[in-house]
Amino acid sequence: CQPKSFMLSDLQLTKPSTVACIATDFYPGNISMTWFRNDRIVQGPEWPPAQPSTGQLFRAESLLKLTPEFSDANAKYSCQIHHQASKGAAVPTIQVVFDF
Repeated sequence: CQPKSFMLSDLQLTKPSTVACIATDFYPGNISMTWFRNDRIVQGPEWPPAQPSTGQLFRAESLLKLTPEFSDANAKYSCQIHHQASKGAAVPTIQVVFDF
């Protein structure tokens, strides 16, 4: 089964923040995740440990820690997920938007 993916974040300007990339419902349990900022690698690739989920399926997550600055306005952070059951990479993306 190829993974379903999504991202969770709680970004706050000039405060340490975490963005989570989560892959669920995949089999077998080997998966890799690479973090990008505007198409440039900022972390990874890494092979997070797959945790048992429902039935024979797995889930895994990777965390990106950052402190958003004004220069990050409109930056796009993405997490590229590679799994052998996928035809290409899944790439959930989050865009940094600040309300002033």
